[in-house]
Amino acid sequence: MSPRSDERLLVDAWMQSPGRDAALRVAEWLDANSSTFSSVLEIDLRHERCLVLDFGRGSALLNAPDADNREPALTARIRRSMADAGVRVAVGRYDELRPSYESSRDDPSDQRGVHLGIDVFVEPGMMVHAPIAGIVHDSGTSRSALGFGPTVVLRHQTGYGTPFFTLYGHLDREAPSLCPPGRVVAPGTRLGRIGTPDVNGGWTPHLHFQLTVDLLGLGRRFPGMGRLTQRDAWRELCPNPNLVLGIPVLS
Repeated sequence: MSPRSDERLLVDAWMQSPGRDAALRVAEWLDANSSTFSSVLEIDLRHERCLVLDFGRGSALLNAPDADNREPALTARIRRSMADAGVRVAVGRYDELRPSYESSRDDPSDQRGVHLGIDVFVEPGMMVHAPIAGIVHDSGTSRSALGFGPTVVLRHQTGYGTPFFTLYGHLDREAPSLCPPGRVVAPGTRLGRIGTPDVNGGWTPHLHFQLTVDLLGLGRRFPGMGRLTQRDAWRELCPNPNLVLGIPVLS
């Protein structure tokens, strides 16, 4: 089976496994140690004023009568919103219910509609860093439209030895070569830069940052959107990334 076709089964199996207990332990450890983490970007998101963007199903940003959600029109609207707010950073929320990127022929109740990461919109070329010590678990480039583009996945462990992973999507071409699997990274290690739409899967330049306690064997192909029918399971499997980022407006 392909990762796409058996994803539901993988999540259901994880919910019945002993590994499910790790989710709470990881979230507690991250919360207790958040002050020790390095910034994921050159800009310290813990102290930077950020604009929260609405990408939900009723979003005025996406659903204006004359809205063109293709590139470069969407990027222009996002940049205009940031300029109007006088900010260098905008963010998209974790666990937001978003329009599905899947075919309308799919069952609407089972489409990917739950955002599993936090999106951080900044200028392309900004450096991305490892916030926590770890090892590169996987890296590479997704060539699919609306995929993650160049992606890096790091493996970490809590002070009690419980493993967890951080995923960095929509990077630049250099990122996979900077981060070969097996590379040991310290906090602050450069992982790559924010990619441009011609490289990053066709998106407005941003970092998709995501946590998970189990990659389900999918590596960097782990999804950034979860199925609506399994929303509670996905929230357990992928804790809130703001436990690492510490963005005050999302707390």
